[in-house]
Amino acid sequence: MSPETVPGILHVLTDPGPNVTLNEFHDWYNNEHGPMRMRLSAIKSGVRYEATDALSPRWMATYELDDIAFLEQPVYTHLRQHRSRREAGIIARMAILDRAIYRLVTSRRQRDAEPGNVVVTVSLIAPKTSSVDLEQWYIQEHIAMLSLIPGWLRSRLLVDVSSDTLDFVKYIAVHEYTKSNGLEGPAHKAAQCTPWRARVMSFLKQPAIRRTYRLHRVLPKLTNDLSHIPPGAPCVIDSFYSKDDGVKLHYRLEGSPTGPVIAFSNALLTDLHVWDHIIPYLAPNYLVLRYDARGHGLSTAGSTEPSVGELSADLLSLISALNIPRLHAVIGVSLGGVTALHFALHNPTCVARFIGADFDIASNPASNAVWESRVAFARSSGHTELARQTIMDWFLSTSVQAPGAQAVEQMILATSLPGFSGGVHALCNYDLRDMLPFFNVPALFVVGTKDGTLPEAMREFSATVPDARFTAIEDSGHLPMVENPESFWSVIAPFL
Repeated sequence: MSPETVPGILHVLTDPGPNVTLNEFHDWYNNEHGPMRMRLSAIKSGVRYEATDALSPRWMATYELDDIAFLEQPVYTHLRQHRSRREAGIIARMAILDRAIYRLVTSRRQRDAEPGNVVVTVSLIAPKTSSVDLEQWYIQEHIAMLSLIPGWLRSRLLVDVSSDTLDFVKYIAVHEYTKSNGLEGPAHKAAQCTPWRARVMSFLKQPAIRRTYRLHRVLPKLTNDLSHIPPGAPCVIDSFYSKDDGVKLHYRLEGSPTGPVIAFSNALLTDLHVWDHIIPYLAPNYLVLRYDARGHGLSTAGSTEPSVGELSADLLSLISALNIPRLHAVIGVSLGGVTALHFALHNPTCVARFIGADFDIASNPASNAVWESRVAFARSSGHTELARQTIMDWFLSTSVQAPGAQAVEQMILATSLPGFSGGVHALCNYDLRDMLPFFNVPALFVVGTKDGTLPEAMREFSATVPDARFTAIEDSGHLPMVENPESFWSVIAPFL
């Protein structure tokens, strides 16, 4: 820590009130709001607490920083100025959201102490003429006496930075203890009964406010702060984003912290690992966003079967929550290709390039019948035969025993039936033909030469797209990024 830095905390008091359910509040805070702050390397820790009394606000969060000046920097203020639609809606409906920035006056802790299970906060307002006496009492006497309480872990005295412009000083003391402790015991009472404490309490502008909290959640530290991670250092987040409709999307963000962002959308019956062979090519120079579609991989399916538009909206919602204003490229295969194209067609300002592999521009009765029969078969007989038949259809006979094909087979076996059925519903009910002539995002269409009738179909519809290229990859079926990753990369690399 340099001499110019000012350590402190961001202190947040919240109460959802009657217009935000507790489940909605926690889901937003734990899966969106908190992680978006914890990914910033300048924030050293974040902890949430619940008050043990019946008073409001009920919830407290503290974020510890080596330098509180970071809270005025664009990388942080951007989070508040560009909230996701979900976050803006929840904050607008919350009863209380009170944030304050405090700089550290003094701190003492047990060695290697973890965040306490019990936290006592004491709010004090003192005249500026008495502030030195109050601080010296804490430094020279009070914290030393509190440290004798069984279960004591740490004490801090901090001052609200807004006090700089006031004629009084607002302090908060934060004391942490283990779950089993000596609060209200002899050592605690002794610390509350000294002459120095009585003198300090006598000159406060109002009685001290003491509240007790229990630990609710230690927010995990994520490491994708694009402005603070050194260039070339690895950046990986593996987490979940919860949507308003209750769907939880599993996503992975990795690669170069300062690189342009590329998002991937997967085929029906696969998860984000279908792109594993391509990531090593991208990671040194790009930040890569992968996610599992509804009902696939680790993502939940939702209560209704989605449309292609809803799958596209999932991607838009995810990048909005991650505060990614524009993608360098969106890349999709099969149903993921349809999803990516729908996304690019409807959100052209959010993406600079589109790459779509092995998909058709609209549903057709023949493929619909095949997929609907496979859903029925999976309902009655399970996924084993479905996986075997799908692998035979998607890969060349010379590749079905290869590790890549075997990995895809395991993805198929792991896909939930609601996820499979929902994906088929989307795949059987879309038509993007009318929008193609107006597509104004540079596009690359890629297909495996052995993927049935798709090579000819993709050649035909890609010809109607302005500023589009078409390439067929030899010796590849439905998933060329798995079956022939070197060739797939050699095709998309120049376009990127």
